[in-house]
Amino acid sequence: QLWHGCGAMKTMGYAGTGKGWGASAKEKKRYPMHMHYSLVPISSGDLAPFYEAAFDIKPGIVKGMGMPRTDIYFNEEYVANARANLLQHFPEIGDRKVILFAPTFRGASVAKSFYNLDIDFRKYKEMLGDKYVFITKFHPLMAKGGLTDSMQVKGAGFVYDATHLLTPEEALCAADVLIGDYSSIVFEYLLLERPIVSYIFDLDQYVSDRGLFCPYEETMPGPYAFDQEELLEAL
Repeated sequence: QLWHGCGAMKTMGYAGTGKGWGASAKEKKRYPMHMHYSLVPISSGDLAPFYEAAFDIKPGIVKGMGMPRTDIYFNEEYVANARANLLQHFPEIGDRKVILFAPTFRGASVAKSFYNLDIDFRKYKEMLGDKYVFITKFHPLMAKGGLTDSMQVKGAGFVYDATHLLTPEEALCAADVLIGDYSSIVFEYLLLERPIVSYIFDLDQYVSDRGLFCPYEETMPGPYAFDQEELLEAL
């Protein structure tokens, strides 16, 4: 099982039992998960206890061997070409810097995922539009609940949705700044050594509904923004 995430922030599998997310304890007992692995390569051995709890498997199966998917961030040609690929889709960006907004999904299940996008793009455009653009890339489970027509009108010439146009790796390499939250892509972006703002307006609710393996403030980069005014100030 080559795990796809490059970190362990939000709880999953058996570790999230009793929270609002995922199957109930009764369902997990009736339909066991992750029970036949002989090897689970992950990004770092320090995270092994979290994955052992999530998969309910004995120690020694989960091993920190590194993630092949992060090799791309050390390919200088790929990283250098990422912005050119972005400009092929949105040439009007010009020489403005790119703010990538890539939130993880919220919701009690895959079928009930959602995201309350409460950002006044008209105000952001007035404050940042001369030097920056917003590129949105929503989690695949939230793709249908991305930018509304109204948001696109308010952010015309400033906000561009690349959810279906760029791979996560392309989007990260093309970005000058990342707005992250509880998604493991933050750990990938750290490899590029570029600025990150953590937009965690719903931290308490997210911890209650989903749960985190570690306290957010002990793990994730700052600055932290808890509302859209703080996010604008941080940017």
